Amino acid sequence: MTIAALVRNSLIVLALWAGHSATARAADINLERFLDGVMETHLAAEQTVGATVSVVQDGRLLLAKGYGYADLAEGRPVLARETLFRVGSISKVLVWIAVMQQIEAGKLDLDADVNHYLTRFQIDQSVPKPITLRHLMTHTPGLEDRLRTLFVSGPRALRPLHETLERQMPARLWLPGTVVAYSNYGAALAAHLVESVSEMDWDDYVDEFVLAPLAMTSTTTRQPPATTAMSDAVSQGYQQVDGYQVRRPFEYISLAPAGSTSATALDIARLMVELLNPRETAVLNANSKQRLLTAAYLPHQKLNGLTLGLYEQTAGGARAVGHGGDTILFHSRMVLWPEKNLGLFVSMNTDVSAQAVDQVVAAFARYHGLSPEPPVRHSDLFNGQRYVGQYAMARREESNFMKLFTPISAVDVSYDPDRSELVLSMAGRAPRRYVVTDENDLFFEVGGHDRLGFFSEGDQISGFHTSAFPVIAFHRSPLSERRDVNVIWLLGVIAINLLVLLIWPVSSFTHRSSGNAYPERRLALLAGLCALLVLGFFVTLATSASDQVEFILGGASRLDSVFWLPVVLVPLVFMQPWSSMSVWKSSNWWFTRRLHFTLMGFANLSFLWWCWIWRTLPDVILSLVV
Repeated sequence: MTIAALVRNSLIVLALWAGHSATARAADINLERFLDGVMETHLAAEQTVGATVSVVQDGRLLLAKGYGYADLAEGRPVLARETLFRVGSISKVLVWIAVMQQIEAGKLDLDADVNHYLTRFQIDQSVPKPITLRHLMTHTPGLEDRLRTLFVSGPRALRPLHETLERQMPARLWLPGTVVAYSNYGAALAAHLVESVSEMDWDDYVDEFVLAPLAMTSTTTRQPPATTAMSDAVSQGYQQVDGYQVRRPFEYISLAPAGSTSATALDIARLMVELLNPRETAVLNANSKQRLLTAAYLPHQKLNGLTLGLYEQTAGGARAVGHGGDTILFHSRMVLWPEKNLGLFVSMNTDVSAQAVDQVVAAFARYHGLSPEPPVRHSDLFNGQRYVGQYAMARREESNFMKLFTPISAVDVSYDPDRSELVLSMAGRAPRRYVVTDENDLFFEVGGHDRLGFFSEGDQISGFHTSAFPVIAFHRSPLSERRDVNVIWLLGVIAINLLVLLIWPVSSFTHRSSGNAYPERRLALLAGLCALLVLGFFVTLATSASDQVEFILGGASRLDSVFWLPVVLVPLVFMQPWSSMSVWKSSNWWFTRRLHFTLMGFANLSFLWWCWIWRTLPDVILSLVV
């Protein structure tokens, strides 16, 4: 080759490289402009104080940017490379990386009984099937949830991980491997298994074997962050109250590995690059990464499933996996499109921003052409009434009063015969409509990408899975747990007690009353006292739960004294039927009064039964009998 030809070819290569670089820069600029518009729109619409975003593709950072404020009062802006956001359950990704490292080292086995590795305590073995790491990683250990004790008031309330796991051990509700029910406890337990086999504290292990190799120098799992500089860099969290953004204290997670991490968008970008990199690195080998990205548990063949640690997401035409992270105040999403070698991280610092984060992810998918036209109607619904009912999340608490949230968070499924569509209604979200496909019990969302897969027991529909929430199964609620049934019953009990309190005690002690003897006065006094206690119970319960943030962060503990009211009521309520019998035998009270007081006695007996069913009793009582 002549020198002239060599020079010419070199110039061609340089021109192509320059053209490619210019195209890449233009694409990056267009992406930034697009995200600027999307983020600013959603921040304004949701009154979100601040947000942070990062995008990676083909092993390089495309964008890392902050929006709004990390501290509104001080005017401190969000800086994607400096400001730490609380990423909630994205912390679990660090747990699963650590678990895979120990599996690679031969110290942990996916299918061994977790009790094999536990030395300080043991998991309850009353269920005739052991819990394994595979169950923990796919959220199928069959454990109840524990939201009540997930958040604590401050650093003094934090305990060593093994102690917290032992004290907060949840009840076993299902056979492992049979029901998907998202489990913070399961992730924290997996982290403790890493502690056990590595003989290292969890935070120390993550620092040395996960964060340091990935150069995630602005990430910490410690609460609060270990250094003053890092602590000062953490974004404040905000709650929207009456249209104003109110700053709330740092959130402390008792099961720390499940949600304690604070990180910058730039550091999460480094994590996404590692997960998308198919080659072996200092952190994980290629097989471990594939396991983290490949479906390991499918609740339904046509729905999103779970990998060993992540879960598939309906976020467009190309297959996506990732993890969400929600504390009370922060909402985050990390989504990976492995076939496109593309990753997105979004986090916002205001309690009302969860849907805004999801909408940013959906807009990003559309921008990249990953969101095809919604599926068309396949066939008319033959028997829509078969699916109608109320369905409760399998992620639930059973052993304490937080069981009350089961009907509150349940999903209502109704049938629109005019359009042959199912309608799903969930509190705080817009209703979604679904049409049946040619396959039995499989539905597509109208105008969207979600799918429902119903399952049966015999001839009856017993529940469903959804692609939008692959980590939680939904089961048909029994009559006693239906929201409408409980509301009607509660209104009846309150009305009967309120009428007794307002009307009958006064007339029972006046000379105008038909009957003024001792049995009548005794029953009126007894009924009035019962009414005060019952109504006081409901008023206190309602006012304590009116502020969700305060309730979860400490308000729930104030209910402990209130839950003694049903215990005090027990002897009084059981005295009511006996007093009512005396009045029926000897009183001159008119019929409606005697009937009312008698019905009140039965209503309050049912109230005690309700307290037992929903565990609204003191912990000391529940610990003895549950």
